[in-house]
Amino acid sequence: MQNHKDIFYVSTTYIAEMKMGVQSKQPIVSRAINLFALLWLGEKVPHHALSKELLSIAKAIQGNNTKTRLITFFQIPSYEKAQTLKYAEGMAKKLKNVGILSDRSVNKKVYQIFLV
Repeated sequence: MQNHKDIFYVSTTYIAEMKMGVQSKQPIVSRAINLFALLWLGEKVPHHALSKELLSIAKAIQGNNTKTRLITFFQIPSYEKAQTLKYAEGMAKKLKNVGILSDRSVNKKVYQIFLV
């Protein structure tokens, strides 16, 4: 927890490897998670906003591999608040209007992994 809110991280590589029956790659999973964050269905917590304890966890996971970025922590907003889903719907409409949510822009595997 941080600031009395649940906070978590997940390995995109782990998700890509564990999804049953769907061959996926880590970049596809990352794009899907970033889409959820863009829709405000999951909020990325910037590294500068992390507690010292969580930042030390991120650095420990990174280890000496300086080619790897620090893990990203997320919070799930309250879906009970109408503004959360209203924002997500508005952003989805904006993305659709500029062609981001077209079949060519969102990989079919994103649908298979997260929406089916």
